[in-house]
Amino acid sequence: MIEMKKRLVIGCMMVLLCTIVLGMTTFAAGAKTMKNKKWISGKGGVCQDEDNDGKKEALRLYDTQYYKIQIPKQGYIMVDVKQSPLPGWQEYLECNDPEEDDPDGLYVKLLNAKKKDLAGYRMEESNQKFSWAVKKGTYYLAVTGDVTYKLRYTFTPVPKVSKAGQTIEKAATIKKGTAIKNLLFDDNYQNYYKFQLNKKTKVVLVCDSKIIGGDYEEMTVQIWTKKGKDYRQVNTKGKILSKNSTYGFDVEGKKTITYTLPKGTYYLRTFALGSGYYTIK
Repeated sequence: MIEMKKRLVIGCMMVLLCTIVLGMTTFAAGAKTMKNKKWISGKGGVCQDEDNDGKKEALRLYDTQYYKIQIPKQGYIMVDVKQSPLPGWQEYLECNDPEEDDPDGLYVKLLNAKKKDLAGYRMEESNQKFSWAVKKGTYYLAVTGDVTYKLRYTFTPVPKVSKAGQTIEKAATIKKGTAIKNLLFDDNYQNYYKFQLNKKTKVVLVCDSKIIGGDYEEMTVQIWTKKGKDYRQVNTKGKILSKNSTYGFDVEGKKTITYTLPKGTYYLRTFALGSGYYTIK
């Protein structure tokens, strides 16, 4: 009896393992390979005339479609998405709900080689994009929606990045004129840098963020200092703020931020809920 139960358990495990392997094989085999900077087209469904009356009254949506991206080295990608209504969309609406107008649009997910979700974006505009810091390896775009679309990714290598701390206690020391170049990965969403001022100084931060996409697409920049045992933010005039302050500057593209700070030790923090590349000098 015990031997029979063992065989049953082993048999179930083998079936489960085969199902997982087959699922991954089907997923990989069904993915279309994308090339850097090259557009690829697709559509999320089709408007059909099911009762042969000459009108397209039905909408059949396709399953999720996968697109493979091969990354040769560390860097970041910028994914561009263009979309437009399906052929026959207006006719379909007239047969069902004339008051409706725009389709729901695309939902695009970025997956790693193991099919783990890294990010998901609702694409509601005709042209949108998002960025992501990547390491060497395979990634996938998973696309669903009720539109026709075009996708393109642009890969930019970033072989060397600036030293940074992931906590304020481990902040990397920088000096005047330092050019910071760094990536914010999904598992490392913040960087800290430490600098010393020997007298009251005007500090100018020249920022350029390539981070975009999602509901919170900007990178945020803050300056902190230590007061007693705590770390606290400061405003542009060097005033120490309350513990719960959310003071900071959102950076999308290029932006210059100016602080006037008294003598002391300060900490520059950069963080984002998205992912990508940025520079600060």
